[in-house]
Amino acid sequence: MTRNQATTVLVAGGWVAAIGGAWLLSALWLARSARTTLRVHFLWRLQHPAAEALHIWAANSKATAGVALCILLVLFARRACPEGLHGLLRLPFLAADVLLAAMMLRIALLAGVLLGAYGSTQLRVFLPYGPVELAAWVTLSILYVNARTGRAGLCSITRGLLTVEMLLLAAAVLEVIS
Repeated sequence: MTRNQATTVLVAGGWVAAIGGAWLLSALWLARSARTTLRVHFLWRLQHPAAEALHIWAANSKATAGVALCILLVLFARRACPEGLHGLLRLPFLAADVLLAAMMLRIALLAGVLLGAYGSTQLRVFLPYGPVELAAWVTLSILYVNARTGRAGLCSITRGLLTVEMLLLAAAVLEVIS
């Protein structure tokens, strides 16, 4: 198994573990309080589905833009300091690591809590678009890890970010039409 394949397995496994753990915890102990807090309504009819899909895509694209900025920072730092970053120079990158991990963990935990709180009803809602959106988030996470570890260049990262955006757009359309 190559390093990129191992990274993919670890990142995807981390996503599944976070979602699954939150799902289990929510289903066993927090379902009632999660339903009270979240108050999800499953019966709705969208007046402007195209506008809603664009709104969903734009909201998800904010995460992509944030990760893209961190990736550019990492790539710039690798060129500016080819021998590596040491001491205090590493702090901004460690902060970016923590921030991005927290952002992705929040997305995964929310999905898991929703699944645990609403069960099969939420699963039916997630099924048309959820796997596509999960693929986008996993791809985005892998892009950052590969940029951070020096295993990806600007061209492959650009292609990857475009792929993430297309996946997020497809997920938003699927979410609205389902």
